[in-house]
Amino acid sequence: MFCTFKVLAVGYVFTALLAFYFGSLYLRLSSVFLGLFLFCFILYKAFDRNFFCYLIIVLVLFVFSTFNIFWSEGRSFFVILSLIANVGLSWFVFYFNLTRFFYEYVFYFILFLTTFLFLFFDFGAQDFNIFLEGSSRNVYSAIFLASAVGYTISRKYRGLRPSLFLLAVFFLVNFPLYGRSGIFFSFLLFFIVFSLDFPRTFLLFVVAIILSFSAIGLLSDFDFINIVLESTNFSRGIESARFAMLEEYMSNLSGYSLLLGGDFTCLPLINEYGGNPHNAYLRLHAYWGVGLIAVFMLIFASLVYAVIDKQLLFASMSVLILARAFFDIVYFVNIIDFLFIPIIFYALFRPFFIRSFNKSSNVY
Repeated sequence: MFCTFKVLAVGYVFTALLAFYFGSLYLRLSSVFLGLFLFCFILYKAFDRNFFCYLIIVLVLFVFSTFNIFWSEGRSFFVILSLIANVGLSWFVFYFNLTRFFYEYVFYFILFLTTFLFLFFDFGAQDFNIFLEGSSRNVYSAIFLASAVGYTISRKYRGLRPSLFLLAVFFLVNFPLYGRSGIFFSFLLFFIVFSLDFPRTFLLFVVAIILSFSAIGLLSDFDFINIVLESTNFSRGIESARFAMLEEYMSNLSGYSLLLGGDFTCLPLINEYGGNPHNAYLRLHAYWGVGLIAVFMLIFASLVYAVIDKQLLFASMSVLILARAFFDIVYFVNIIDFLFIPIIFYALFRPFFIRSFNKSSNVY
């Protein structure tokens, strides 16, 4: 039976990645379908109080999703199934200690693919913008970031330090993707891991960087800031249509839509962008209304537990992912969320981490 479900788990990952590459709804449905099987298996094998609380939250979401099931064409319901599927896969992977295969190898693959395309095919912003059928380079960079977070989670869970070299390469190859969010959040992940996992080396590195740039600035006309701005999308500043969409959504809220959600696709600016609000929280509020609070309660509890357990790296990466979700709907909830679900819902996965930390000497 284990081999059968392992095949289902591998199938989930493959269909999820291929769903983005081909832009296929059928592959997306297939991955969720496989994840639901895994969730049922885990309920049978490991139902406990934590899972009972999670099921209560899911039930609340189902109730609120019914108010928006028609205008959303079933999406308010489907994202719940996707959430369940992600938890099912993640729990299966941790239950059988398969994080190396399902988290680290995914990161290695995407890192190799991105670097290979950049070095040997001279891929740039325009090429990555059409690499995924129906998705932009921002979606690609978001998947890339999720895989790097998953890699870091797995390494820490297995009592190993993440490779700073690989995370540095990850940051550098985000530059050809050109996007502001991709570059910023990849740097932030590198910074978080470097500062929290290698504190002494990090301090020496910071001092060396400060001294180097000071010397360069004194001896030449080197203008690092302008070079970065000219070679990336940061030259456009921080203004984005995303903020205008959020303002449009907030200004059109009524008492009913505040509580129960409502159709955001009818708003002019969001409609102009194909009904994509470019904000995961805006979309989920429209689907679930104040039912979204139940999810945030679990996320908040997870952050508290992570801090109590002194897992500042996990807490920091959770905040990073939650911040990235503010700029797109590729996260939260989507079929790649399994890569970071264990830290977003740390309270649910805490028994696995506690057991691992007790066995490992690499506890901080």
